[in-house]
Amino acid sequence: MDLLRALDEAWGAAITLLQRLDEPEWDLPTPCEGWSVRDVAAHLGHVEGIAHGYPQPPAPPDFDPEAYSGFHAFTEEGVAARRPLPLFLVLGEVVTAAEATLTQIGDYSAEEWEQPAPSPVGMVPAHQAAEIRMSDVLVHLFDLRTALGQPVDDGSEPIACRILVDRALRLTGWGAVKGAGLADGTRLRLEIEGRDPRDLVVSGGRGNLEDPAGDPDGRIAGPGLAYALAVAGRREMSERAGGLAVEGAAAERLLEGYRLFL
Repeated sequence: MDLLRALDEAWGAAITLLQRLDEPEWDLPTPCEGWSVRDVAAHLGHVEGIAHGYPQPPAPPDFDPEAYSGFHAFTEEGVAARRPLPLFLVLGEVVTAAEATLTQIGDYSAEEWEQPAPSPVGMVPAHQAAEIRMSDVLVHLFDLRTALGQPVDDGSEPIACRILVDRALRLTGWGAVKGAGLADGTRLRLEIEGRDPRDLVVSGGRGNLEDPAGDPDGRIAGPGLAYALAVAGRREMSERAGGLAVEGAAAERLLEGYRLFL
């Protein structure tokens, strides 16, 4: 199954990168505001470990969850709890949790892929939960590579990248309305490399991708990975992945307001 192969690509690359780090590299800043390479690794181990019911270290006494909104309080607490830990424990949690995930999902039957599973957005079919986790790991892999001055996409995760782009495009209508607040009547043309052009059309409070027609209000063109990274809140990283041509205020508003939940 492509999704299982994508998880293997993303986790395999992330673990290989982390295992090869020199000690000073763990402290390098990443595109995730306030997070070092070590913090990104801690986040990966925290979220994946939670999914397997692993015991969690306590947050430090000075951690204030009220300083963060929504899901960020959860992720920041997990990172803060791991900052006092030695590096071998942080890395060990990532490796153990990733191996457990790949083993668990690799054993899924066709029926189990459709069963409800917990995810950051609530209970969803297991294949959707796995897609969310894969996307999160992949984008954080790109965060790590950026921190280390490496290419964002080195070509070793083709299936994972395709699934991430598919997800970003599939949820564009939702992001246009719920995130960017685009008004009824808006029409934006998406010209993503390797895919047929599509128009994002907002009507009746919903956004849909349709065949191109008429004169759009704006245009977004470029590589699929650049688009996915832009709507994941990584505009600078998007430029490193080939960049986007953006025309019109509505197109810019989409990229600023649509945030793909990884």
